[in-house]
Amino acid sequence: MLVKTARACIEILRTEQVEQLSLDHDLGEVTNSPISGLTERYVPSPEDGSWVVRTMIQENLWPLLKPKVHSANPPAAERMRGLIDRYGPYGPDGRRKP
Repeated sequence: MLVKTARACIEILRTEQVEQLSLDHDLGEVTNSPISGLTERYVPSPEDGSWVVRTMIQENLWPLLKPKVHSANPPAAERMRGLIDRYGPYGPDGRRKP
């Protein structure tokens, strides 16, 4: 299943048993310029991948397998991985502990 917003990701984690999760950090919308209608621009959202991980921690919403992080934002990706490593309920094999 593909979701494109942080809120949608959290809603799925709240309502479904998720096996695998792959997270990006820089979430937002690409919108057309209101002036030309042609030029796309990225509008960042405060609900980014780090927000997803923090919400997973606060609400104990973890997939069965340790989430993977992919992002073109290396510092943010490293921060997300660090939070998952510290607070995620995963064993050395990457599976959630019972």
